[in-house]
Amino acid sequence: MHDYVPLYFNPRNAMLYQRQKDFSSELVILEIDKKIILNDYTLFSKGNAARSDCKIEASLLKVKDFPWESIYANTWSNNGEVDEAQKTIMMSECLIRDHIPPEYILHVHCRNDEINQTVRYQTGSQLKSFRTSPEWFF
Repeated sequence: MHDYVPLYFNPRNAMLYQRQKDFSSELVILEIDKKIILNDYTLFSKGNAARSDCKIEASLLKVKDFPWESIYANTWSNNGEVDEAQKTIMMSECLIRDHIPPEYILHVHCRNDEINQTVRYQTGSQLKSFRTSPEWFF
């Protein structure tokens, strides 16, 4: 798995929640063109790919049967209790071999305008679209 770049189908998951607590002002979300799934050697995980019980698929035909409603859920808790199965399925991933070519980066989503301006300045003209999208974050 170390040769793959993980892309979450639902970026608003437990990993983002944890990383945002640790790196709040340094965190952005990259929105990637869906066409990237057609690249050679792309894999798909049904759940968090780092887990030993995770199912990895190479076929797009099998991906259509993923539990998409659960993957795109808004929460991983049920009546105030953490639902570990839901938490894991929300971290389902598309795994891209080696790297993501810059032309696949559609937008850089930032938590607020200040971060947006900082990232714009730091990246120069390498990336084209920056958005302030607080709804993508916790």
